[in-house]
Amino acid sequence: MNKIFENILQNAKLAEAAKALAPGKQVRLAGVWGSAGPMAAAALGKLKKAPVLFIAAHLDDADQIADDIEVFTSRPAQLFPAWEVDIGTDHVNDEIAGERLRVCNYLDQPGGKSAGAAEVIVAPIMALLQPVPTPAQLNKSKLSLVTGGELDPVDLAGWLVDAGFEALDQVDQAGQFARRGGIVDIFPMGVTQAVRVEFFGDNIDSIRLIDLDTQRSSGEIDGFDITSIVAGHSLDKASSTNLLGYLPKNTIICMADPAEVAELAHELYDRMSQITSDDNAPIQLYEPEEIFAAAGKFAQLEIYQFSLKEDEKSIPLGIRSLERLAINTREALKELEDLSAAADVWVFCENLAEQKRFRQLLGKSNPLLAKSLKFGIGHVNSSFYWPDEKLAVAAHHEVFRRYAKVRRVRRIRSGRPIDTLLDLQAGDYVVHVAHGIARFDGLSSMERDGKEEEYLSLRFAGNAILHVPAARIDLVQKYIGARGKRPSLSTLGGTSWTNQKKKVELAVKDMAAEMIRVQAMRQAMKGMSFPAETEWQRQFADEFIYSETPDQIAAIQQVDEDMKLARPMDRLLCGDVGYGKTELAMRAAFKVAEAGKQVAVLVPTTVLAAQHFQTF
Repeated sequence: MNKIFENILQNAKLAEAAKALAPGKQVRLAGVWGSAGPMAAAALGKLKKAPVLFIAAHLDDADQIADDIEVFTSRPAQLFPAWEVDIGTDHVNDEIAGERLRVCNYLDQPGGKSAGAAEVIVAPIMALLQPVPTPAQLNKSKLSLVTGGELDPVDLAGWLVDAGFEALDQVDQAGQFARRGGIVDIFPMGVTQAVRVEFFGDNIDSIRLIDLDTQRSSGEIDGFDITSIVAGHSLDKASSTNLLGYLPKNTIICMADPAEVAELAHELYDRMSQITSDDNAPIQLYEPEEIFAAAGKFAQLEIYQFSLKEDEKSIPLGIRSLERLAINTREALKELEDLSAAADVWVFCENLAEQKRFRQLLGKSNPLLAKSLKFGIGHVNSSFYWPDEKLAVAAHHEVFRRYAKVRRVRRIRSGRPIDTLLDLQAGDYVVHVAHGIARFDGLSSMERDGKEEEYLSLRFAGNAILHVPAARIDLVQKYIGARGKRPSLSTLGGTSWTNQKKKVELAVKDMAAEMIRVQAMRQAMKGMSFPAETEWQRQFADEFIYSETPDQIAAIQQVDEDMKLARPMDRLLCGDVGYGKTELAMRAAFKVAEAGKQVAVLVPTTVLAAQHFQTF
């Protein structure tokens, strides 16, 4: 916990609010701006020695609230995510299902429901409307592995397949397992480390943690619980509940701007809910009234940015916004200078490199301010000023108008032809060169020309079966997509797959011809050779918030080599939103500008132009 958090625990108004909080009671805090809201909620949980469920309106709000809580408490917040698709469809993300089950498992443990727990769980309202398995159903879908326990490794592999795990030769992502004789590696959903279960006959000899980089085991543990992935989204009314059913009785339920949360809940329910009267139909969303009624049984904390009417009882904290930080950097620094005369001013930077650079800039332009400011590390989303506490908290990204996206990196394997039948497991999705996407149903023996041969049975849309001779296994390759996404099967004998291949083939030929022509022209031209990396470039690179991914490091090196050559550079970077393409472009632009040349950034829309302008 940082010093700010320690100090506000002594605040008299927060102590008054903590005293008033009780099951079934409602407490309102008014005049609470920006990141002070999550900080105050976490402080009340600490004062009451009670867990806190912070309900956010939007998905992005939940991420930001969790960031703020982690910065001020120096402890991780539990994030309960929402599915962004209809439950029961073929496209439910197994990773999200695993995260939801992880939180349920945490709360279902004796430690999770203890009266002394002071954890904070953050959830968007959409996540609370969506069902989770009941505690009884959750326990049914668990498999407990204990060192010394008796279990057949074949039975374990069968259970994992039924539970939605993917069988591979080697695990590298959550939701996978690999069996090699009496050794089974498992990477459950919602955890950061895989485990290796070693058998001696039908007895579990040891359970160890695995380093995925080296595939070596270490750190022996006594036991491990694995939860079925399928249990996270194969729910009916009888086997489901909502997250509130897992909460301890002393939990504090907090909402910032409850009217907005309630309005969004009803909007989501009206738009997405498809609950039918059939008792066996999959439940889609709980009614908002049911969720809010259940929440009313707990202590309720409501947080408002502005003062309430006189007839609405509230505890005013008088926390203000720092609006001038949003004007420009010069005005922001002037505001911090004025505040430093009356309050302790904390500036939170994303990392040490950013903080070091900020101190250097201030040391040259305003040495007195540099000495009076206090610094912290972390991402504070919205600055605030609390006069009563003589405290001002400023976010570095607001001072310098730098806004970044959270980068969630998921590794995806490349598609490859199948070399042997050992590469395939029943239920795997495959792609047939001539017919498209199918599901592998297993091997079958059939007689052909008086000889018995083995065939791969591929199931297409409409339960159509195609038998492919094992000798022609080269026609089939594993379907590789984002983890947890189930593709639509192709229609056997249909024309869509053929037409799609023809269009792609023609487009690729046209593109290849144009690329060859352009490349030949560019090779004949003379370009600018830029110098090697400088100290300024290294400092600039150090200020980026996120550590580089392996793909980024490779791309950075390739771009750097391109720019050293005395010919026009021609390089394409591909990646999803938030994976760091702009960061690489900015590094290249910095290198060009430092060499005394001009940089133009071209984008397709005005909105993107405005966003990139702010980023640069």
